[in-house]
Amino acid sequence: MTQMINDQDILKQLEKNMMDFSSDPKVLNVGTIARNTDGVVTISGLSQVGVGEQVAFADGTLGVVLGLDEDDASVILLGNGDKIREGDTAKRTGKILSIMWMKVCSAGLSVLSVFHLMVKLLLIKAKLCRLRKLRLVSLIVNQ
Repeated sequence: MTQMINDQDILKQLEKNMMDFSSDPKVLNVGTIARNTDGVVTISGLSQVGVGEQVAFADGTLGVVLGLDEDDASVILLGNGDKIREGDTAKRTGKILSIMWMKVCSAGLSVLSVFHLMVKLLLIKAKLCRLRKLRLVSLIVNQ
């Protein structure tokens, strides 16, 4: 038995879809993995990302942006990252990495251990800056 579709049903469905339509566009800033070296990932195309912002990779791994160049973002992985390959995508989350002091205290971490972790992150950032300068010098010398 064939069911006929009523013109009124089509109009009601169209009207419902138009009422549910949102004119608020959601722009998803997605970048492409250029390199993955020892837990430091270089991503191009994340034009709206900021330093300290968390980035989500396709495999679910998170990372934190610690360096921004004109075209690239340097991201420190917060997970294993073995499955992250050149050409894969990553997207910004809009969340800034932060440490909730109540959670730190309840986890039994001291302020000194958190400070130690932050110093390690800053040292990694300094290492990234030195690597960039060396890369720039080698580019200039090789030209």
